[in-house]
Amino acid sequence: MNDVPGIEVVPLQWAVQAMNRALERVRAVGWNDPVGAFAAIGESLWWIGVVHDHLRNHFPMAYDDVVGDEAEGIKGLFIGLRFARNRITHGVDEVNYVAATGTDPASFRARWTWRSLAPRVGGNNFGYLEYEKEVAGQNVVESLLLACLFLATVNNRMLANYGSGT
Repeated sequence: MNDVPGIEVVPLQWAVQAMNRALERVRAVGWNDPVGAFAAIGESLWWIGVVHDHLRNHFPMAYDDVVGDEAEGIKGLFIGLRFARNRITHGVDEVNYVAATGTDPASFRARWTWRSLAPRVGGNNFGYLEYEKEVAGQNVVESLLLACLFLATVNNRMLANYGSGT
């Protein structure tokens, strides 16, 4: 087993926990709270990006092992989610990227769905095609959960291969 310095692993574990907590906030947002959805989804996308980039760049063997085990669309999902993150957080002018449908007439529970987006004229559209193919039209919670589960699997594989470093 190779040693991984604890200073590298502990913040990663905190980031994984933050990613999971952000996803729980997305799951709790009702149809009547578009500002809450904007904040929770943006935060979730940010943490997914942080964890994804760190695992892919610092633990490529564990990352590639899990990619090999997963469906082909997982890479496209991450590229599409990065496009969504960049679109809603860098420009801060995109608010129609999700739609809510009430799921329980006695409460504010909602099913949030990613909307199709037009490419930005003259802007960075890297990931647009993957967004449209892998993300648009999908349930927001389910797509974020799929990304979080994939990253948790990579993280667990990394810990199994390299130890906790502590």
